[in-house]
Amino acid sequence: MEIINIEAETFEAMLSTVENFTRKMEHLCRQHGDRDSIEWMDNQDVCQLLNIFAPNPANASG
Repeated sequence: MEIINIEAETFEAMLSTVENFTRKMEHLCRQHGDRDSIEWMDNQDVCQLLNIFAPNPANASG
């Protein structure tokens, strides 16, 4: 088993990110109810609800 050390500040930032994501997911679940009673969302729907936008490859320099 490999042990990896990280700074406490980095760990707290990661934990905060996961907690924020969890809150968003819980909010979406409450907002949209039981998953058996609704239509499943695709990747684009989920990204739009979470305000996640993929970078535009046309704008990439290289």
